[in-house]
Amino acid sequence: MPLIETLKSVLGGETEERQFTHQCGDCETTFEAPEHNPNEVSCPECGSDRIHTAT
Repeated sequence: MPLIETLKSVLGGETEERQFTHQCGDCETTFEAPEHNPNEVSCPECGSDRIHTAT
């Protein structure tokens, strides 16, 4: 956990995790994930790693 997130957690500050929209290149499912880099995300429906950032 990054230092700033740890401090906010300890001090009671809210931490909102940003979500990025991705789309599967195989089954075309659109989904959100906290990871911006599509190379580090797998499709939650079919498990494919052919993911691109949805526009």
